[in-house]
Amino acid sequence: MPQLEDQLEKIFVMFANESSKMPLANLIPALQCSGVVVGDEFSRELQEKTDISLQEFKLLAEKAEKEGISKEAIKESFAHFDKNKTGYIKASELKSILSSGKDPLHESEIKAIFDQFPANDQGLICYSLLVNYMFDSDRE
Repeated sequence: MPQLEDQLEKIFVMFANESSKMPLANLIPALQCSGVVVGDEFSRELQEKTDISLQEFKLLAEKAEKEGISKEAIKESFAHFDKNKTGYIKASELKSILSSGKDPLHESEIKAIFDQFPANDQGLICYSLLVNYMFDSDRE
């Protein structure tokens, strides 16, 4: 936990202003840098905030983490890479996403995903199929 607190403090410093407060406009990017997927509902809650302190930032990051990642939040995250709003992203972008971040997947795990969800002839993957598969409670 101390390592996470150190990481949050470093992120806070990067986004805070000279009075050691983080402007609301920087809050979502800062949370995203800490590995939190910020969905629309949580984002709406944040609009009621003003500049926040380090302690408030830590509490918000913890709250966002506890709320978990919803299916819609993951689709929103993938949609960020889908510039043309087609429902597809480049296989290379997916591999980059899966192999980076707070909990990167191992090469063997990434290969298993690509075996299950191969790219089409244009090198694109339908991310909705992947997300639906992740949240399908009926699969074995």
